Amino acid sequence: MFEWKSVGLAVGIMVGIILAIIIVKAFNKDGKFKTKYDEMQLKIRGRAYMFAFWTIVIYEALMCVLTASETMVLPVTNFVLHFTAVIAGVLVQVTYCIWKGAYIGLNTHAGRFSVFCILIALLNMAIGIIAVTQGEMFVDGKLQDPFINLLITGLFIVIGVELLIKQFTDRAAAEKE
Repeated sequence: MFEWKSVGLAVGIMVGIILAIIIVKAFNKDGKFKTKYDEMQLKIRGRAYMFAFWTIVIYEALMCVLTASETMVLPVTNFVLHFTAVIAGVLVQVTYCIWKGAYIGLNTHAGRFSVFCILIALLNMAIGIIAVTQGEMFVDGKLQDPFINLLITGLFIVIGVELLIKQFTDRAAAEKE
């Protein structure tokens, strides 16, 4: 059976990718789409992607085991179940890169990026709150798709806090020297 929800999701993802390309250009001081990293940052980022990949593999393997039995039904929609793997992978990749100094590129305008993170967190928080107030977060005892907005809110809050802590610790270490 044809589902318009899937079409809407696919269109939303495509629009999101196009917007991301435009926004990334605004983050970079030179106006280019490609963020520049030095050799050490590239090596660290490669390792971070590996950790993110294995995070997603382990998560999905665990979910396969948990959902293989007909007796165990997780109280979430399939979309929430699987998109959480994406969020977990992104969190691992970003966290590793932040703490290893490979998240902000050589040509990245950190201030603009921070503002963007705040806006994304606030937008997703608003969508999540609206879903809660309209009774759309839980339906028939299952966590519904708007929960993803709250996950994204949490992701961007964690990224923001990590970036602030990293900036603070780097500044403190520089002052010690």
